[in-house]
Parts: sequence; C-alpha cells; structure tokens
Amino acid sequence: MRLGVRARTLAATALSFALCGSALLSACNEPTERDPVVCVGKCGYPGEEGNGVPQGGRGGDDEENEGGAAGESDGVTLTSHVILLNDLDFRNGGPFTDPAEIRVQKAGGGSATGPWNGTDPFRIENVLEGRAIWALGTPSAALNNDAVATLQPVRTDNPDSDGVVEADPFALVRASTMENIYDLLTVPITLDPARAQIVLRVVNDSGAGLAGVRVTASSAEVVIYGASGAFSDGETQTDNTGLVVLANTPASPWPGSLVSVSFAGADTGASDLRVIAGAVTVVSVRP
Repeated sequence: MRLGVRARTLAATALSFALCGSALLSACNEPTERDPVVCVGKCGYPGEEGNGVPQGGRGGDDEENEGGAAGESDGVTLTSHVILLNDLDFRNGGPFTDPAEIRVQKAGGGSATGPWNGTDPFRIENVLEGRAIWALGTPSAALNNDAVATLQPVRTDNPDSDGVVEADPFALVRASTMENIYDLLTVPITLDPARAQIVLRVVNDSGAGLAGVRVTASSAEVVIYGASGAFSDGETQTDNTGLVVLANTPASPWPGSLVSVSFAGADTGASDLRVIAGAVTVVSVRP
C-alpha cells in the first residue's frame, strides 16, 4: 500500500511538472523535448572504437590538467540555451529562466565558463572540440529554485564554418525529482549534497533504451532501476527505458572523479563515468 501511494504521488508530481495550470497558461512556454543525451561508450561513431569515455575522462584533479591532453587548436565556440527537466524520463523540459553558469572543458586544458542569463543563448569560446566533452551547469546559489547542478557530455565535433557549435539544450535536473525517486525505495534514502547522483540510460545501437541489463557500481549507495514509469530498488535489471539511477556516489569538486560502472545481461561492458560533488550526472551509455 505504501509503495502504491508513493508511486501515485510521484506520477502526479511528474504530471504537475509537465503541465501548466489553466490560470497561468498564457504565461507558460511550450515544453521542450531534446534529443537523447550524448552517448558514451561503443556508440557507433564512424572511425571510433573502444569505451568512448568523454575527453578528459581520465584526467587528474589538477585544474590545469583537467581537460586531458592539450589541444592543437583554439577550440570551438559553444552556444545553446538551458532547460529544466520535468519528467521521469529525463528528456522533456521547459525553459529555465533563472541565471546559471555553464562550465566546459577548454581546448589545451583547464575549463572555460559562460553565463546563462535566463533568456539569451550562452556563448563560450575556446571549448575543447570532441564528440563528447563534459559540461557542468550550476544554477545560481542565491536563488531558491528547484534546479540542481547537472553534469553531462556534449558534442562539439561538428562546428560550422565560423567554428561555432549550436548544441542541443543543456538540461538541468530538479532536486525534487531525485528526492521523489529516493522516497520510493523500500528503505528511503536522503539525497546527499556532498555526493554525486548518476542518471544513466543504457542504450542500444540505435540509441533507444536497452532492457535486460544489470548494472553494478560498487561505490553507489543504491542502484535503482526504471520500472513501469517510476523507479524501484526491487528490480534487478533495466526495463525498455534503459534508465538506472546510482544514488549518493562519492565525488570531488570540478573536475570531479570517476565512477566505474559495469554491465551484464542483455549486453556487457564497462565504463568510467565522471561525477562532481553536489551534481547529477546525466549520460547515455552503450556498453
């Protein structure tokens, strides 16, 4: 009974995130559905093999070396806008209208940052060029909003003739979404702000969610699988969404640290995923 009530509460919360009240409808913007999060691993990019960890994924914690090997160019200019995810599929959202800082790996090492003012596209120069680099979005700490710092890989390997990459919307995760998921567990846990959370989607060759995969991450407090539109710690493998949440994983500040994750069952493999203390890593992985 307790789990059923909480599941209904979570579904209702997700619905309320996605819909605007009729009294406010005129002030609401249309929801945004972005493409699936950039894939890491054996994602089938032409000419690339191996585990496909984003560039800088094996760098140390030193600020000057966090971007990995030094680049030979001035990098690219990254531009996009920011949304706030509304649903439990971690794919749909609406405009994020509060300020935030976007931090990305810089060409030649280190990091580059740019401000999001809530309206105009952010623009960051000298960004590392690659098919998957790490980017961190941090909402303003001065505002009491529901957004939490979010880490995700972005593609910067296809700039236009001016060296500019117009990326898919950068998506922030709601703290309340993570808390509601953790409240559904057989033994509920609390989101630890000193640790990292991982929202992982296991995908197949076409980028769709892959069912029947068992995920192991020894450093995570709990492994939670997507189940019938919600989440459960009673499941032992992915459903057709491929979604998995790894809760309260030890992490350090930017550039963060690595979490080793292994996959078995319908597909096998392993990957090292970057995590940042206090942030949610959102990533798709092809084992």
